[in-house]
Amino acid sequence: MQNSFEKNITFRFIFIYILTMLIIIMVSTFQYYSLCEYELSYNDFLIKPVIAFTLIILFIYIILNRVIKTHLLRLQYFESFLYSYLQDAKIDKKIFDALQESDDEIHRFAKEVQQLMQHNIKILHRQNNFLKILEELDEVVLVTSQKFKIIEHNKPWNKFKEHSQIFLDHLCQKNVRKIEQQLQELKNVNDKMIMFVDTLQTSDCFFEIKIIHIDGVFGVIIRDITNVYKQHQEAKHMALHDCLTKLPNRSLLMDRLQSEVQKSYREKQKFALLFFDLNSFKDINDTFGHEAGDCVLIEFAKRVSSVLRASDTLSRIGGDEFIAIVPHLKNKDEVAFIINKVNESLKKEVLFKNSSIQISTSIGVSIYPDDAQDVQSLILKADNAMYKEKKMK
Repeated sequence: MQNSFEKNITFRFIFIYILTMLIIIMVSTFQYYSLCEYELSYNDFLIKPVIAFTLIILFIYIILNRVIKTHLLRLQYFESFLYSYLQDAKIDKKIFDALQESDDEIHRFAKEVQQLMQHNIKILHRQNNFLKILEELDEVVLVTSQKFKIIEHNKPWNKFKEHSQIFLDHLCQKNVRKIEQQLQELKNVNDKMIMFVDTLQTSDCFFEIKIIHIDGVFGVIIRDITNVYKQHQEAKHMALHDCLTKLPNRSLLMDRLQSEVQKSYREKQKFALLFFDLNSFKDINDTFGHEAGDCVLIEFAKRVSSVLRASDTLSRIGGDEFIAIVPHLKNKDEVAFIINKVNESLKKEVLFKNSSIQISTSIGVSIYPDDAQDVQSLILKADNAMYKEKKMK
């Protein structure tokens, strides 16, 4: 930089010198022929201003060249000072001390720059510490582009990244659609967040995923919630299923029955509701004990479930009472066929320890919409029909 600048200055001085000399010669010539009475020769008249101007220019050049060299050297120091910081994010104290030798604008500017560097180094240090902590987190943290291409990630993502560099490729289609539906709002609204649960192409893990839009990129936070999710699903299942037989309980039955009424109404179809009550169940408990009674209930649930279709619902509503929903009923002969199959399945005795227990059931039936059009009436009709059958036995 210094040599180039010196050549540039020298060239400019030569150019100015030549131009000025031409002007002096032209002016002097004009004055000589216009004003002079020719007491001096032309050469004598011209040479004095030429010599004087040459000496002045030479003197100025020497002084200016020395000043420029000094400042160029300091600018080179300042350039090295900046370069060392940009390369290693460190302040070169030796170069900075050299810049302090003269109290000029370069020194004052370098001092201000040093203060900015020190402040920036503190910020970088804090950021580096934060990034080190981020790397050690169990949670996955991603930065993605507007098209969800992964730009940055921490270490926990390494076990997923081989699948694809496009984050959406890791999600199930339901969640991809959810993101696509909310994408524009996510971009436009500050602090807007999308949160959902996904398996990330794994077989038995569940992850809570949060996506937020920040300054033209997406931040993604992924947390493994497998244990919590499974516990929640188990608790949800227990709240809606009988703990002994694992069948849907009364609460889930009522929900499904209400849905079936609405569906059958829309599609103008029939369905049957079967109400089961075990015969002599109290005698079984009294004779063999409640453990035997539980065994009978479990075996009854298994046998009846085995003869029902996958689309049917069998539920235990309490004690020894069960209800089955049989949708898409074409005629009453189908109900009779199912009842015969249930009775056939119960002929085989239940083995409990060293005892054999014979079980049977009374069954009441109601048909939607022939017998009733609402849930409670259907259950009541089937219950009454079951009670009539039980009295006949």
